[in-house]
Amino acid sequence: LRKLYVGIDSNEKIGICRFDYDELDNCSEISINLNPKMRGKNLSYEFLNNSIKKYVTNNSCKLKATIKKENKASLKIFEKSGFLYFAEDSNFFYLRKIQD
Repeated sequence: LRKLYVGIDSNEKIGICRFDYDELDNCSEISINLNPKMRGKNLSYEFLNNSIKKYVTNNSCKLKATIKKENKASLKIFEKSGFLYFAEDSNFFYLRKIQD
């Protein structure tokens, strides 16, 4: 099951936050993709957190993220949002959301 949230600011699309639910693990993989025109405007953290709040209101599951190692900005906002590193391979960091 996949849910998408589209962020909009002043009629401009900020980006998309996607949740892919895995029923066997009761876990959703979360990813965020910002509109290139909206990058560098400090919108991603608020957009990510608002998306998570809306998603967990109706979905009781664990959250995880896979971040490309070169994507330092994404790693930073996920960590700031309560995700902790638990593993890595040559290309990716794997994070899990701390349960509130």
